[in-house]
Amino acid sequence: MLDASVGLDAFQNLVVSSTSDGADNLMVQADSSASQYIVTDNTGAILSTTVPGAMGDGSSVVRVPFAEVSGSRFIVQSNAEADQLTVDSTLGTFNLLVEIQGGDSFDELTVRGSTDVSHFVRTSPGNDKHSGEIGFNESIVQYGGIENIVIDLGGGGGEDFVEIS
Repeated sequence: MLDASVGLDAFQNLVVSSTSDGADNLMVQADSSASQYIVTDNTGAILSTTVPGAMGDGSSVVRVPFAEVSGSRFIVQSNAEADQLTVDSTLGTFNLLVEIQGGDSFDELTVRGSTDVSHFVRTSPGNDKHSGEIGFNESIVQYGGIENIVIDLGGGGGEDFVEIS
């Protein structure tokens, strides 16, 4: 069953769009050492991609080279079910603004950082209690339609700071 598609929009932003009727469980990562973005369906469902140079079409993991994305955003659009969406920076910092668009049901966003970097996390509410912005590991995540947020800073040797404003 096809769960999501990975492609580029007219502005060359990287876009992950849900294509299933069921709940999504998607993770996005930026792998700095391999210079690629990684989209994983944590349930093992099938992802498709139309991005030139991308690997993993027809599998549960799609890898997109940084060089193929000239836009400024990494957009994740989930469906109307209760979705679990994870932005994971344990492999590196996102050099794009990450935009998470939850659906109509109870959606959860997990923001995960690495264990070897000091973190600063800031959440600012948007127009309603289900939208806002989170900054971490020099990355920024804007979100909307999210009912629950989990911050996983990974511990590590330094102090972790969470500021909610």
